[in-house]
Amino acid sequence: MKNLQFYAKIFMQTAVAACFLCQCNSVTTKNKPKQSIKINIEKEPQTMDPRYAYTINDINLMRIFWDGLMRVAGDGLLTTAIAENYTISQDEKIYSFKLKNTQWSNGDQITANDFIYSWKKTLSPDSHSKHSSLLYAIKNGKHINEGNLPMSMLGIHSDDDYTLTIELENPTPYFLELLAMPVYYPINKKVDFENPDWFKDSSTYISSGPFAISDWKSNDHIIAKKNLFYWDNNVVKLNKIEMIMVDSETGHSMFENNKLDWQGSIYPMASNSLINTHTISNNQERPDYLKYIDTVSSATTPQNYVIHLQNNKLKGVTATDSGVIDFKTAYIDI
Repeated sequence: MKNLQFYAKIFMQTAVAACFLCQCNSVTTKNKPKQSIKINIEKEPQTMDPRYAYTINDINLMRIFWDGLMRVAGDGLLTTAIAENYTISQDEKIYSFKLKNTQWSNGDQITANDFIYSWKKTLSPDSHSKHSSLLYAIKNGKHINEGNLPMSMLGIHSDDDYTLTIELENPTPYFLELLAMPVYYPINKKVDFENPDWFKDSSTYISSGPFAISDWKSNDHIIAKKNLFYWDNNVVKLNKIEMIMVDSETGHSMFENNKLDWQGSIYPMASNSLINTHTISNNQERPDYLKYIDTVSSATTPQNYVIHLQNNKLKGVTATDSGVIDFKTAYIDI
């Protein structure tokens, strides 16, 4: 259980590093900016299946395309997503969720059975998910994953399509935080049953989040479009996110030549314990973008290094100290 708490704390370390809110008054349709951005993710994701997302880069991609029962909002606080509401038993071991009436990116209905199906697949003994252990909070999850109990004894069930009940092994104060993690996202049961490789191609990729995949060329680019079936699509302002995969040097060059809106990671390679300060500054020579700079203590002297560069017109991007970036509320300002 200590591992569960560790991952939950990492995921929920919330200092919003880049939350820019702006109101634009009296803007004519003619002057409205095109709501699309181009960012560099540098390399092909290791997986596009949320059950197997492990690296920070892959987890950030999952937040573009997916929602679970809970979500970390732009202010860093936990909020309901596909869940409409929930109750917790007095002994803190039974969680009952009522689901929103919402849909997959292909228009299929999202049901409680999609969650149950996904979690059972992740906990099956032949699952290769590196995060299977995060589901051990559910009653009998560990024993089932290790092949010592049948799947029928897993502590989850649904009374109807919109009710999901979860029984925990022990009281877990951070369980709601766990539910915001990709390994707890639902999978379209029908799609996965018919094609277990659905997550490997844009033509078969079905997701539950703010954006859907419109095109994907391996080791080159992924293009996300606004998911019109998303339950909260009225707050999604971007119509398109183009994610290219080039090395850091090429990305910086493209950014300097105004061919990118975002370059670099917000997750530092150095140990978090070494970071003294985190600053955001406007470059005097290039006022059209922001620099995110960390000051890191070395054995001799502090050193500054750039975490990422951001187009100054790109607003509403949020991020936590643990490196989880969210483009759900992002938009281009004039």
